[in-house]
Amino acid sequence: MPAGTGRQVSYELELERRGGIRRTGRVDSAEQVLVPWPGAPLTSRERATVRVRVWTPDAADPSEWSTPCDRCAVE
Repeated sequence: MPAGTGRQVSYELELERRGGIRRTGRVDSAEQVLVPWPGAPLTSRERATVRVRVWTPDAADPSEWSTPCDRCAVE
C-alpha cells in the first residue's frame, strides 16, 4: 500500500510471461492476499513477473506500479 493510505478499494495486476503482458484491469476488491491469478497456472520451472497497483478511497487515480516480483516460479 502507498505510504499514508488507509485502505484499498481496488487493485490491478500485471503479469508478464514468455514475452507477453496481461493486465486484469481494475478489480473492485479490498482483497490483498490470495487474489485470483491473472492467467493460466505457471508450468514447472516457468517464470513470471508480477506487478500490482491499487486504488484507495481518497484517490481518483491508482498508485504507481509496485516493484516487479520476478521470483514467482513453480519449482
